[in-house]
Amino acid sequence: MVKYLPTLALFLWSFGLVAQVQLSNAYFPAVGDTLHIVDADSAYAASLDLQTAGGANLEWNFGTPVPNFTTSIPVLAVTASDLFPEADLKIQTNVFTESYYRVNATSFDLVGINSRLAILPDFAFSTAVLPARPTRRAPLNFGDNFSTVTENSAVFSPDSLPAEALVLVGDLLDNVDSVRITTISTRADVADAYGSLTLGSDVFDVLREKRVESIFIRLEVKTNPLPFIDITNLVIATSPTLAPFVGQQPSTTTYFFWSNEHKEPIAEVVTNTVSGAVEDMMYRRPDTRTSTSAPGLLRVTVNVFPNPAADWATIQVDGLPQGQYALTLLNMLGRTVAERSFSPVGNQTRLRLDVSHLPGGTYLYSIRNARGRIITTRRLRVN
Repeated sequence: MVKYLPTLALFLWSFGLVAQVQLSNAYFPAVGDTLHIVDADSAYAASLDLQTAGGANLEWNFGTPVPNFTTSIPVLAVTASDLFPEADLKIQTNVFTESYYRVNATSFDLVGINSRLAILPDFAFSTAVLPARPTRRAPLNFGDNFSTVTENSAVFSPDSLPAEALVLVGDLLDNVDSVRITTISTRADVADAYGSLTLGSDVFDVLREKRVESIFIRLEVKTNPLPFIDITNLVIATSPTLAPFVGQQPSTTTYFFWSNEHKEPIAEVVTNTVSGAVEDMMYRRPDTRTSTSAPGLLRVTVNVFPNPAADWATIQVDGLPQGQYALTLLNMLGRTVAERSFSPVGNQTRLRLDVSHLPGGTYLYSIRNARGRIITTRRLRVN
């Protein structure tokens, strides 16, 4: 009997290990899904131990998350009138970006975006991503690694820029017929760890994907009949206001903790590539509310009625913590058509918007906290 004890001990020890996690395409979002994401409090996020070295059969305990805000993101079908009708679905990531994806059995690919650049925050643009950029892959196994280089360009006339943008760029665009802004992304993805992740009272078997991304923004101008001329280095050298928005941007490292059972990342942690400091953390909303040490930080729900609206629209917000917030209404060109500040009183807040003067169409309304974080973005139809 004694000679079998080492074998028995090894069996009992291995029983507690997490089997290697392989991701299938079950974790790809599909039309009709709603992704429920919670943004964590910054102090809580900074306290996380990521075990950045990676490895097999690790254990992460992120404790009980302290939420900052919750957002629900619908996954929508693409129609023939959409910007990228060849895509299979679209996701309104935030008030600034609508992303279009093509999906097959092995890849969930970004093919186009409708967004705004930090350099021109009030100017909307649409661009294809070339080549299509895989954002999720299947099957995905521990040790898999990939490298991708993609770019997207927006070309526009200086005459189409809002007045505030022209003030920002000064005389850089004098006598210029066209401007081209190109974003080049160089990314390395590696499934560098697997194991169990504890969030509150929940434990998940996860595969961790480490994603290091470096972005270069190139600015070019064209005066007919001459070709485009790269002025990126000129802008960096002569314009302190614009210099941070062009050229090489600081790289980021993001850790995704994926599970086959859920469409959202169980956790997504953004770090500074150089220092390793945690800059942001998001996680899947638990199925039930999580008790925290911060009273009032509950799940935020937002509703608007009537929708469509003709004269007035009422926006009702439940569960918003005390503080200062901003409500912004944008048209589909990304221009602000209404904005107001407010502070919740009690657990429910109602805001009335006069929309009687607005042209009929679709608008986006967003709620931001005092730090500029977007808590939710929804659509409002005006008749």
